[in-house]
Amino acid sequence: MKILRPTVKRDLSLFSIEAWELGYTQILKKSLGYSFNITFYYDGEKVNFFHTLEDFSYFKKVVTEKLLNDANLFTRLNEQFKKDVAELEIILSIHTIAATHLHRIHSLMGCIMSLYIFIVSDDFVNRNNTAWESRKLSEGILYRADEMVEKFIEQKLLEKKLPKRLAHFITIDEFDSILNDQSDAEKIYNLLQRQKGYSVFAHTISPESSFSQFCAAHNFINPEMNENYSNNILKGTCAFPGKAKGAAKIIITKEDLYKIKKGDIIIAVMTNTLLTPYIPLVSAIITEEGGITSHAAIMAREYRIPCIMGIHAATAHIKDGDIIELDAEKEKAQIL
Repeated sequence: MKILRPTVKRDLSLFSIEAWELGYTQILKKSLGYSFNITFYYDGEKVNFFHTLEDFSYFKKVVTEKLLNDANLFTRLNEQFKKDVAELEIILSIHTIAATHLHRIHSLMGCIMSLYIFIVSDDFVNRNNTAWESRKLSEGILYRADEMVEKFIEQKLLEKKLPKRLAHFITIDEFDSILNDQSDAEKIYNLLQRQKGYSVFAHTISPESSFSQFCAAHNFINPEMNENYSNNILKGTCAFPGKAKGAAKIIITKEDLYKIKKGDIIIAVMTNTLLTPYIPLVSAIITEEGGITSHAAIMAREYRIPCIMGIHAATAHIKDGDIIELDAEKEKAQIL
């Protein structure tokens, strides 16, 4: 059995997940001679990304080093990356995209992802200063593309008198079929079942009632079963030192922002600019992801708010209203 390693969580449509998987597999194989089957699992709120430990180790120690040590290879891939980003920016700048744009957007997102997975790493850009420029150039573009495409698909679904929420759970080929009136009511019903949970693995989309069932079906060891929160103590990495005590507020969607009150402790997968107006209210920040250049780390330093990053599954283990005592310098928080 192979052990899965959780990496990130993202609020993305299935359209984007397919494109990202294309980047991780086919395009990465073409550019660097290596690919691996990443596991995507939608839990009803966000998409969870998993690698096997073996794949992740090889990716970090061999594939990444190959790109860092071969300047000509990086230059060639980086120049193409910048062209792809520029082309996608032009398409996204159009006031209203058309159905004819979707396949090109899908392809560009995959191509961009195949290099973005390297330059998003703080360690990578610190060792290759040229990568900083490309990282800044591409900041947020994949999420903007996801949002714009989903809104377009929603509009077309409404024109077909179909539920717009289906836009979050449909592939590009399935959308083509709907546009061509080739999907019947039963197919639409089956697609809507994905909002309860689905997995994408080895280019196959499957409805799943739980991640444990997915792991059992594919002979994986579920990493969530191995989480160890001894005495309700959670450990991570300090982004800014300090101590705090307050009520936890789990932030998953933008609607969750309205429940933040003064003195609360934000618990999030990662923060973004939507949270910025609320940062002065909170007493501390805990995130599942992030590096020294992440939004959470920057905001914590700017407002001098204690912050711990890298506490995996914090949003699942902590509940709204839990009283949290945090000591960022010691890199730990405790649920009281």
